[in-house]
Amino acid sequence: MLIDWKMVEDLHADIGTTDFAEVVMLFLSEVEDVLNPITPGPLSSEELHFLKGSALNLGFVGLAGLCRDADAPDARMRRAMLQDTFVQSRNEFLARVGHYLRAVPAGEPVRSGTPPGFHLP
Repeated sequence: MLIDWKMVEDLHADIGTTDFAEVVMLFLSEVEDVLNPITPGPLSSEELHFLKGSALNLGFVGLAGLCRDADAPDARMRRAMLQDTFVQSRNEFLARVGHYLRAVPAGEPVRSGTPPGFHLP
């Protein structure tokens, strides 16, 4: 399981649609920055801690689990595994998260950095 949808639902219920949308945008942007494939070398313990905590807050349990498994045989492989897991998780998340956000009406501009097809209410 890549996404714990109960965690997503609970977070949305706790903080509301506007703050939820902000959290989603911030999470996606910051995780993409940390896992940038152009950045060489292994992830630091601080980066892994950030990824694990952020992923758990938004229900990305597959990604968080990989961050907990600190004993990867090769740091480059770990980065690639995290990147792949994040992309798969992000795609699954964005495909199903729509009912927590307001869909963009046809012709309406989308704020930069907003997940595709959504904007803040």
